[in-house]
Amino acid sequence: MAQIHDIDGTALSYISSAPWAQPVNSESLNLIAVHNRWRRHTWNSNVMTTAEWATLIGKRGSVVSITTTDPDDPNGDYVTYFGVYVRNITFSSHDSLNIRGAKIEFLLST
Repeated sequence: MAQIHDIDGTALSYISSAPWAQPVNSESLNLIAVHNRWRRHTWNSNVMTTAEWATLIGKRGSVVSITTTDPDDPNGDYVTYFGVYVRNITFSSHDSLNIRGAKIEFLLST
């Protein structure tokens, strides 16, 4: 069964890759416990319809829920994360019906 990424329940079918950055570790004040604060996740699309782009661009800077790959098992089942910050949404070029080189960056509290 094919998995589809979604943001706030809206399916995005043109996401070509969804890499995870390594977690950033932060030490607590007592220097004993180390915990993760934020984890960066990126969705990349070679070509995306303008309808999908219109769904995404309005969410820049907002907090959303996303369904995406698990960082520990990228080939396994998809997981839904809540309270995800949409950090940035960019693209490299467009024509009348397509957006090319779209990149959506998320920050997840872990």
